[in-house]
Amino acid sequence: MRGALGLFLFTGDDVFAPISTLSGGEKGRVALTELMLRKDNVLLLDEPTNHLDMDSREVLEEALADYPGTILAVSHDRYFINRVAEKVFAPDGRKTPAIAIHDGVDCVPMKPWKAFLVQLLNIAGTGPIFGALMGAVFGPVVFLWIVFGSILGGAVHDYMSGMISSRHDGASIAELSGTYLGIAAKWVMRIFSVVLLVLCGTVFVTSPAGLLDKLTPDWMNGTFWAVVILVYYLLATLLPID
Repeated sequence: MRGALGLFLFTGDDVFAPISTLSGGEKGRVALTELMLRKDNVLLLDEPTNHLDMDSREVLEEALADYPGTILAVSHDRYFINRVAEKVFAPDGRKTPAIAIHDGVDCVPMKPWKAFLVQLLNIAGTGPIFGALMGAVFGPVVFLWIVFGSILGGAVHDYMSGMISSRHDGASIAELSGTYLGIAAKWVMRIFSVVLLVLCGTVFVTSPAGLLDKLTPDWMNGTFWAVVILVYYLLATLLPID
């Protein structure tokens, strides 16, 4: 134990110091020491060099370089990446499917302003409305749902699936599942995708229709607005409008 702590620059009476008295960088070194002592065969590291001084970084890099297992690390530290990583999963100079394929249907190049507008319209649905309502009903815990659902779930999924898809000529999630997990997984994802699309379509029709029903005259009921929204979706799909 003393030897392991010494590798991470804890010497003398430092090894007896309470955790509560340590700085952020020192706590990080203690956590890394614990990881090394556990001898797991896989390490998942998120910005491991944050809050570490130069000496601590060098010790960490040497320890990870000698680590016999697999390391999956997320880092913006280029020096750390160059020192430790054997493979880097990041945007590179390859053409995206929109440029490489450009079939005019699924793969279409867009100007940056149009791409950002599409993303804005994707966000500006019923989510912000019901998010505020859930916040009023359930309180601050909703912020945890937003973080875990939107950021850790949604953003990480979009990034990883997009990066993998771009390396397979723009293949869909179902096709990628079949490539890496087999035919059974491919069909499970296809069925799941259809069910999910039906549920999403239902929510995006009935929820705004229900809200508009309460804000408009009685003859404009929920059924009326559901038909209007369906017609809008149909026209937006068929007409050549981006």
